Amino acid sequence: MQTTLFEQFKDGHDPEITRTLSIVTLFEDVATGKRGKQVYDYLGSHLGSDFEFNHQVWKLDVLATPSLRELAAKDVAEADILIISVRGDKELAPEVKSFLDVWVGQKGDPDRPGGVVQCRA
Repeated sequence: MQTTLFEQFKDGHDPEITRTLSIVTLFEDVATGKRGKQVYDYLGSHLGSDFEFNHQVWKLDVLATPSLRELAAKDVAEADILIISVRGDKELAPEVKSFLDVWVGQKGDPDRPGGVVQCRA
């Protein structure tokens, strides 16, 4: 999905400007993964003509493994939108809460706005 915006310059040259949204989905299990995919698809169907998407998907239990947590953290740090899809019947694990706190802290930069979509299955 990609959009091209055109700006008219005085010389008649029309440069192409592509906007990319980086989206990361964190999910708990198969059911919540499917729900997260539905949210991503919804965003794609409503924003698809305006943006190109970069989508990464991570299962929450891999955050317990330091090397995988580091890779996921890189993806999340670069995300414009974070989709968190979890079951509504239990608390998030402490390592997941800590992981998310880091992301929220990084989004405090006004030059790098971001959004969080939470879905509960």
